[in-house]
Amino acid sequence: SDNELTSDEALLDKFLTTDSSAYCNAFSYAVAWTFLTERTEKINPSLSDITPELRKEFKSLLFSKILGAARQAIDTYAPNQMYLGNRTDSGNKSSEAYLRVAGYYCDMLSINMYDGLQPSVATMAAIYRYSGKPFFVTEFYAKADDAYDMNGQKLANQQNAGFHVKTQKDRAAYYENYTSLLLECKYCVGWTWFTFRDNDQSLYYPSQSDTSKILRVWQKGENKDIVSFIDQDGNVIKATGNEYRFYTGCDFDMSSIGSNKGLLDNKLNFYPELTASFVRISDNFMNLINYFDNLHK
Repeated sequence: SDNELTSDEALLDKFLTTDSSAYCNAFSYAVAWTFLTERTEKINPSLSDITPELRKEFKSLLFSKILGAARQAIDTYAPNQMYLGNRTDSGNKSSEAYLRVAGYYCDMLSINMYDGLQPSVATMAAIYRYSGKPFFVTEFYAKADDAYDMNGQKLANQQNAGFHVKTQKDRAAYYENYTSLLLECKYCVGWTWFTFRDNDQSLYYPSQSDTSKILRVWQKGENKDIVSFIDQDGNVIKATGNEYRFYTGCDFDMSSIGSNKGLLDNKLNFYPELTASFVRISDNFMNLINYFDNLHK
């Protein structure tokens, strides 16, 4: 029902320090103020009255409202559907305050699990310990230095969450190691590689307002001159000097530009080493599960 909602443990503090005179903040401030006065039994409490326990309780309250509303709507208008809740990342995947509420309202938890070389055993244990529900990994990937965009330039692989490796062979090894640990965990029921196709950084198309210029999705912080570009038909065109930036500064999510996320490159060719690792795990997943089950008897 949502994607990567806040994992901040100090939401109570932030609600109480927001500008309550702004219309969009008034209700949030009122909820936080009412919560704190009731819990502290003080007429005029201060921020110093906020304890770690109150922060956890308030966070649980907020997520109970969010997940509970979605659960009620699903049960009313789309009964017998499995609810996966919020695609969780960052601190929420190990937050007791979040996981206990998610376990109450969700049938299964969806987790974007970026934990470096392999999924954290402690995190996987916490998910089940606090929620009591199985989980599905909805994002993970590795990005390699030997990937290129449609214009033959190396993908920048900057500001992306995936694990950074050197080659496509390393990506394949990462996949097998990562998914083997998920299979070893009795609480994980599946995973999705993120994504199907690489993010490109060399896509250009004519400006609707000025056909003499070409719009380009440019990497943040890139200052090098453009030599050539790819048009919407895949043709390599020499730069004329009329090109300009389409996205600049912080007004675009850089995690969606120039990253070797895909099972396929930008020309829709499979990465054969990575594909082979997918096949090896798929062909042997029952044998692996049986092996791990016997190992941990």
